[in-house]
Amino acid sequence: MTAALGLYVHIPFCKAKCHYCDFASGPGTREQADAYLDLLEREAIRESGARRFDTVFIGGGTPSVLDGAQLTRLFRDVLGRFTLAPGAEVTLEANPESMDESKAKLLAELGVNRVSLGAQSFVPEELARLGRLHTADRVAAAVDAVRGAGIANVNLDLICGFPGNSTETLDRSLDRLVALAPEHVSVYIYQLEQESHWGRIGIAPPDPDAQVELYYHAKDRLEASGYGHYEISNWCRPGRECRHNLKYWTGDPYLGIGLSAASFMDGRRLSNPDDFEAYAEAVESGPELESELSGDDLARELLMLRLRLLRGVDGLPGGLGGRATGEVLRALERYSRLGLLDRRGEGWALSRQGLALSNEVFADLI
Repeated sequence: MTAALGLYVHIPFCKAKCHYCDFASGPGTREQADAYLDLLEREAIRESGARRFDTVFIGGGTPSVLDGAQLTRLFRDVLGRFTLAPGAEVTLEANPESMDESKAKLLAELGVNRVSLGAQSFVPEELARLGRLHTADRVAAAVDAVRGAGIANVNLDLICGFPGNSTETLDRSLDRLVALAPEHVSVYIYQLEQESHWGRIGIAPPDPDAQVELYYHAKDRLEASGYGHYEISNWCRPGRECRHNLKYWTGDPYLGIGLSAASFMDGRRLSNPDDFEAYAEAVESGPELESELSGDDLARELLMLRLRLLRGVDGLPGGLGGRATGEVLRALERYSRLGLLDRRGEGWALSRQGLALSNEVFADLI
């Protein structure tokens, strides 16, 4: 039997657009959501085939903004078209203001066994500045609701290094987060996106040195609290790595359905349009081919992705030609001398310094 795939499902709706966000998402009406589920079902019928999936990630947007009937339909008429392996990891992204006891119970009944909550901060003035709709107490209530429904795998997201964020406010957020004891934590360094609200109003870009200090502060705090750092932006309790996201970083195949969703199979990268009308047409015609990677390109990309993991790589991936092997080895040795990579036997891993400068390393590898 062929290896199981990952399945990503994009739900583009949310209650309001956050000030830092440029994702393919935004507010929508109930009628628009119902029409979108029609499209998702048609795409699921087209894509399901005989494939088997051992991870599902429902992201957005804010999937939890769907009401109970729509969530039921999503799982019955869309996910129900796919064959899930026993013990599949099924993650749903949620914002705290749209997660309560009744919705958490429904999600558990539908098969969700992992919930990723977008906290972003626990400081009231920062939440307001970010354009978030929830309070810090609402995050705690959402975690309680999810756990009360029997979903025992919870991730909390934080952002650091955004305008007004400081060591003092980050500590306040980390104190609250650690007290909630999530199984998994993601901390993302803020990036100014030109198509976001902040980008359009010309907010000043962040100081990269200050951002790096905040990132390392979060890293040290989380590790001291028992969270293992396993990927540049991700920490977890033992054995609680996000199995779906690991597919992205190890080069395993995955299928994406929905607006702007991407797929990677057989060395080919495909994507759906991020415009509703174009996506509706793509439901019939299929996703667009973004790239078909050669052996060298595929190996270089796989090396870059695997280096995002703190465990690093044991050696070079197969598929590199002689010339490419020489180029990659010279780049790896150069960054080892610069202190951005650690040599580990026959392999390499990002050093502590290299975690914050990883994009510099990766750009030279691909």
